[in-house]
Amino acid sequence: MEASIAMMSKKQHVHARDTRRLLLFFALAFTGTLAFRISMPAIAFHVRSVLEASALGVGLLTAVFFAARAGFSVIAGRIYDRFGSRASIVATGCFALNAVAAYSYLLGDSLAWMLLIRGVQGALNGLAWVLVQAMLGDVAEESFRGRAFSVYFACGSLGIMTGNALYAMLANKPLMLVLGASSLFFIVAALLAFVAGREIAVTSRSRQRAKWEARSRSAGEARIVIRATLLLLVTVLGVSMYLSIAKGDLVYVLFKEIHGIKRSTVAWIVSVSTLASLLAGYLISWVSDRISTLWALRISTTISLAGCLLMSIGSLPVSAMGLAFFYAGTSGILPVTRRIATTYYKMRGTVLGLVNATGNIGNIAGSMIAGYLYDAMGAKMLILGGVGIVKTEALMSTTVVLSLIASFLLRALPREKRG
Repeated sequence: MEASIAMMSKKQHVHARDTRRLLLFFALAFTGTLAFRISMPAIAFHVRSVLEASALGVGLLTAVFFAARAGFSVIAGRIYDRFGSRASIVATGCFALNAVAAYSYLLGDSLAWMLLIRGVQGALNGLAWVLVQAMLGDVAEESFRGRAFSVYFACGSLGIMTGNALYAMLANKPLMLVLGASSLFFIVAALLAFVAGREIAVTSRSRQRAKWEARSRSAGEARIVIRATLLLLVTVLGVSMYLSIAKGDLVYVLFKEIHGIKRSTVAWIVSVSTLASLLAGYLISWVSDRISTLWALRISTTISLAGCLLMSIGSLPVSAMGLAFFYAGTSGILPVTRRIATTYYKMRGTVLGLVNATGNIGNIAGSMIAGYLYDAMGAKMLILGGVGIVKTEALMSTTVVLSLIASFLLRALPREKRG
């Protein structure tokens, strides 16, 4: 009897500990994302209106950010495979340095300076977020991992929504005040990252063992791994190219200039669309955990494509609905692809870094191509059956078609042999 009680007490203690760890990561996702998203529309409008940059110049803000983030994401994955949770100190430092970087926008008044600071933030985010996601993948049980990532990204989406809402309230305030708020939240994120790192004890030895196991795969297993990885990366690439519009600097400019609405209205549309996607992301992740990871991925890409097509319609209500659909689809893709990386591969940190890097590369290419197309065609529409279709957004939707095809071609996943 006493042994049974002791066992129950131990299970409750473990459950409470695991819950506490997950909550720390969820809080970090919210706070760190909020910190960055407050400054994002402020800098986009400052570059467009005050510095009088072209749409391509605004798109370069996103491109430079993700270029730096892509390279450092792969580095972060290798760091985590080698050092495990001890690398959390790197994430802590990155969030702290981001607080300095956010305020540094005020030190210059040229597009080149803005691009430099945004690139620094990209490098810091590339290191920090891959390490955070890798730690979350180790903390969450496999049977709940997809939903854990879903809640994690949902908290990030709430951070986007709150950041845009706060910016909407501060839109007419001095830039210094907006950037000061961004720095403050980055400091809070640094503290959360430090505590989260202290809470977990994942050692580097398991990752070192995984390296040796990965080298011993048979040729057949290697082919499965390579094919699955390439198709997974193509899926991520196509969606992220359009994501560079929907969650990048350009979304604010496109909605304002195509539909003729105020800056604060654009921020509210992004916030409401983000909120509407949260439940969909969790439901898709439940499918991933309980039914089929691959079908969860396919459902996500299908919803994302529907959102892209609706966004290209020249009607503001339809376009706003399309943004919500696209956010709903990507809110499933993000956790499902991270679940795949941290569940089905031995070199979890490295594959997670590649997934993040590919997403960043997609954002680079997408933002530059979309910026160029918008500079060339502006808000021009193609009239089909009396319906106006924005050419720029319609052309960019083809990248998500590529993702949808890749997700259906992905029919087998590698499987890590645990224990």
